[in-house]
Amino acid sequence: METLITQKFTFATITPYKDYSKLSDKKLSLNTFELNEVDVLDPNNEDYIRGVFTKDITGRTYSLPDKLSFHKRKLNFFYDNTEVHETFKIQYVYKNVKSDFSFDTTKDHQIKRHFGRPFSSIGIQTIERSIRKFGDKVTVKIYHGYKNRKFNSIYFTKYFYVISLTINIKTGNFTVLEKEKSGKKNVQRFVTNGFQTLNNAVSKTHSFFNPMKSINKTSRLYEEISETFNNVEFSIKIQEALDVDFGCINYSNTPEQFIRDLMGMFIKKKKIKVPDGDVSYWLYRFYPTEKYLKKNDRKLLASILDMLGIKSKFAVKILHLNPNIEIEGFVRFCNMLGSNYSKYIANIKDEVINLSDRRKNSNDTYDGVNKILLSKKNYTFNYELKDIEREKQKREEMNLTKALESIRNAKKK
Repeated sequence: METLITQKFTFATITPYKDYSKLSDKKLSLNTFELNEVDVLDPNNEDYIRGVFTKDITGRTYSLPDKLSFHKRKLNFFYDNTEVHETFKIQYVYKNVKSDFSFDTTKDHQIKRHFGRPFSSIGIQTIERSIRKFGDKVTVKIYHGYKNRKFNSIYFTKYFYVISLTINIKTGNFTVLEKEKSGKKNVQRFVTNGFQTLNNAVSKTHSFFNPMKSINKTSRLYEEISETFNNVEFSIKIQEALDVDFGCINYSNTPEQFIRDLMGMFIKKKKIKVPDGDVSYWLYRFYPTEKYLKKNDRKLLASILDMLGIKSKFAVKILHLNPNIEIEGFVRFCNMLGSNYSKYIANIKDEVINLSDRRKNSNDTYDGVNKILLSKKNYTFNYELKDIEREKQKREEMNLTKALESIRNAKKK
């Protein structure tokens, strides 16, 4: 496996709180954390930590937890086993005008100082993205790991999220992997040739095109992190790995452009015969899989209609002539006509089929109906119209068509 590029940054976000115990009693207070020590403040006593007696320093309200008997190990530094729990205020060490009580750092000595300190909250983030190549496969991946220890907690909680895109540059096939682990939650999702899934993945906070989304722009490390995650270099390396020149130099500004570029490569590699107009709508929602493409001479619309169970010569023609067709209504309409639907739709005008432009352009949104939803609707031929009913329905539709034409002609006059 060849690593083409790796960009990685690790830093800690620390929120320190003030320990209000006397310096002479500090060892005792760390063991017992007596509440009366918190309430007794004497600014004239030099034995207190500097800065304790400042009225305008804000903090957070806290109460000590019970020590639960069923826990085999100690989870917190301090407990309160009294019958009535008292709440008290722990004050922040730092406070600026933006009410930011934390600071970011990459320095080991600062991280070590607060790592096991009871009066500090500490979160450590690791963000790494990479591009690797193995034979005909290119993998673009981002890893976002986070571990956090709260005030008065002994142990860290851990969480990580991975998004991985593997592209076969020979066949055009691609697989999106999303993996998430948090405590007992361990989720993995694999989707092959799913543009809608890919679109959702590149829009997430942890996207490999926007690794900075989770970083506060007010952080003093923001500029340093930005230099590490060079988006132009990363975008160029993707194109070099795929051996194509898409012409886009920064996918982080327009991640949707990467999807369009990948879609163009996908169509070319898989030799899909696409119609004029908005091809992305059909590929996002109704990619028919290789099974149906092989059956239909790799024609996209014919394969989609075959997958939905309403393929016919006239149905294909209707989709070509009406690129903004409301497909769900069309599927329902065909199924309502029964197994001989093709015989009837050949004689029905667009106004009757209700071919509307109510669906949004695929560049605006990708939610809504798709092949999964249509399959869940289970639009099968669950009933058949009698011949006399079909003829009656056909006459009504023809009358409706004539009425619509009469209205249009009247308006023209």
